[in-house]
Amino acid sequence: MASNDLYLFIILNNTALSCTCLLPPGRIEYHLGRLPTAVSHLQAGLLLSEQLGRAEDEARLRHRLGLALWQSGDPGGASLQLDRAATLFESIRRETRGSAEGRLSLFDLQTACYQSLQRVLVLLGREH
Repeated sequence: MASNDLYLFIILNNTALSCTCLLPPGRIEYHLGRLPTAVSHLQAGLLLSEQLGRAEDEARLRHRLGLALWQSGDPGGASLQLDRAATLFESIRRETRGSAEGRLSLFDLQTACYQSLQRVLVLLGREH
């Protein structure tokens, strides 16, 4: 078993850590240009976040997955993920009673989602 496989095995068998731990490797793989691996990590994290009902993790994973799909040449998939992420960020932000700083951070992510979504929709020749 390769070290990456062992890492994934450990994370995937600890569901409490899984969602949070799969975003950084997905982000790193994305920045290294290893898009298929990034997409794989992000999809695994997304599946777990949905199963565990972790909406903020789901929104973050969808945002990064949308970016990875866009760069991979799948603007349709990117559009779907970015739209869902932005919608989730809006819902979470409205429900969050935490600090203003926390809400602002979510707003910044939501704005980034919408900006990316707008670019993808222009590429697809569609409006949102």
